[in-house]
Amino acid sequence: MAVEVEGRGQLQEFLGVLTARRWLVIVPAVIVFALGASFAVVVPKKFVTRTQIEVRETSLPDAGSRGPSASSQEVQNASYQIKSLARLDSVLRTLKWPQYLALSSMDQAEFRRRIQENIEVTVHQKAKGAASTFVTMSYADTDPNRAVEFLNALSTAWQEQVLERGKTKENAELDKLKETRSALQVQLAEQEEELARLKERYNISPTQPAPGSNQARGEDFVFERLGKNEIELEAAGQREALLKVDLAGKRDLLAKMPIEVTSDITGTGGHADEITRLEGERRELEEKLSGYGRAHSQHKLLASQITEKSSQIDDLRQEMLQGGVAGVRVPNPDRAQLLKQIDAMASELEVARVRHQWLESAVADDRESARVLQTVYSEIRQGEAKIHQLRLLQEQVNGSFQDKKLRVDHINSAAGDPFEITERVAKPNRPTEPDPLLITLFALFMGLGLGSSLALGTEYSGSAFRSINDVSRVMVVPVLGSVGAIATRVEVRRMRLTHAIWAACTTLVVGGLVFLTWAWVTQSALLTPALHSLIEGVRAPFL
Repeated sequence: MAVEVEGRGQLQEFLGVLTARRWLVIVPAVIVFALGASFAVVVPKKFVTRTQIEVRETSLPDAGSRGPSASSQEVQNASYQIKSLARLDSVLRTLKWPQYLALSSMDQAEFRRRIQENIEVTVHQKAKGAASTFVTMSYADTDPNRAVEFLNALSTAWQEQVLERGKTKENAELDKLKETRSALQVQLAEQEEELARLKERYNISPTQPAPGSNQARGEDFVFERLGKNEIELEAAGQREALLKVDLAGKRDLLAKMPIEVTSDITGTGGHADEITRLEGERRELEEKLSGYGRAHSQHKLLASQITEKSSQIDDLRQEMLQGGVAGVRVPNPDRAQLLKQIDAMASELEVARVRHQWLESAVADDRESARVLQTVYSEIRQGEAKIHQLRLLQEQVNGSFQDKKLRVDHINSAAGDPFEITERVAKPNRPTEPDPLLITLFALFMGLGLGSSLALGTEYSGSAFRSINDVSRVMVVPVLGSVGAIATRVEVRRMRLTHAIWAACTTLVVGGLVFLTWAWVTQSALLTPALHSLIEGVRAPFL
C-alpha cells in the first residue's frame, strides 16, 4: 500500500529555503556586517558635555512681593535664544577657532548649522510655587576639550547677554524717567513763572489763593471797591433826587412867600412874644423839612405843620391889627432865611451831582476791571489746576524714578544676578555617541535581513517545483518520493567556481574594508588622497 508524503510546516519550509540558499544569506550579511563595523570605527565619536543653570526670580531688598526678573521671563525662550545662529557666530568668533574663521561665508553658515544640531537645550517645568527654573544645556563634539570650551563659552555668553539685555532695558527706562522728570520740572517752572507774571500784571497778591481752590481767600480789592462804589452810587442818586425835590419845594414856597411884612409899632404887644415863638418853631420845622424829599412820609407831616404855624402867625397878626396895633411894611425876614437855605441847598445839589457823575464813572471803570479780572481769575484757576496736576505727576514720576533706580542698583549688584550654575561643565572620559556596539549589531541584523530577503525572493520568484510537497499538492495520485537533482561534472565544476568567485569577492570586499579601517586608525599615510576624501565625505555628515 502506498503512503502519501506528509507536508512540511511553514517554519520548516522557511528554514529549508534559507539552508538551501545559505550563500545568499551569508554573503550579504558578512558584507553589511563588515560595512557596519568599519562605519562604527570610522564614524566620528562625539563627546557630550552637559551643564545645568538655575534661574532664580530676584526681588528687591525692600519689596514686599516677589516678581519675575527680566532674565526669568526670557527662560521660556531659552531653547531658541541659546541655539540662535547669531549667538553661535558670536561665540565662535570669540573663541577664534581657525577651522571656522578660515571658512567662507557659506561654509561658516553650514558649520553653524552643524553646531546647532549638536546643541540640546531643555527648560524644565517649574514646580508649583517654586521660585527657580532649571535650564540644561548639552553639546556634542568629536574633541572633548573643544566641547568643554564651546559649552562654557555658550553658557557664559547667554547669561551675560540676558543680563546685559535686562540691564540695558532697565537703564533705558531709568533714562526715560529721568528725562520725563526733567521735562516736568521745566514745565512746572514755566507754568509757575507764567502764573506769577499774570498775577503781577493785574496786581494780584501772589499769596492769595486762586478762586475755586479749597483755601480761604479775601475778596479782591477791585470787587470790594466796585461793591462799595455801587452802594455809594445808589445813595448818591437818592441824595441828588431828594435835594432836587426839596429845592423845588423851597423855591415854590419862596414864590408864595410875601416879599414884605407889616412890623408892629404900637399896641398891647400881648401877641408879639407868641408870634416870635411860632416863627422860631416854623424855622425849625423848615430846617427839618429840608432833610427829607417829597416822597418821604415826614415831608408831608412837616409841610402841614409849617402851614399850620404860618396860619397861627397870620391869625395873631390879624388880631393885633384889629386891636389897633399900628405897623409899617418891612422886608420879610423869613424870605431872606429861605433864600439862604435855597442857596445852600443848590450848592449841595451841585456837589451831589458831581459826586454822582464821578461814582458813575468809577463804577463803569470798576465793572470793566472786574470783567477783565473774571477772565484773569479763570486763567489763574486753570493755571493752578495745571500746576497741581503737574505736581501730582511729578510725584508719581519721582516715585517711579526712585523705584527704578533702586532696581537698577540691585540688578548691577551681585545679589541681582539670577543665574547659578548647579552643574558645571566637565570633560567626558569617553565618547557617548554613536555607540559602536549598537551600530555593529544593527549592521548584522540588517545584513541578515537583506540576505534572507534575497534568498526568499530568489526562491519564490520562479514557477518551478521547489520540493516533493509542491508535487504532491498538484498530483492526483499519491506521490511516494522524488529523485534529487542530478548534476553533471561540468555543472558541479561551474557551481564550485561560482561559489569560489563569490567567496573571493566577499573576502576581497571584507578584507578591503578591514584594511581601510585599520589604515585609517593606525597608518593613515597608507591611504591615497582619494580614499581620504572618501572617508572624510562619509564622516562629514556626522561631525
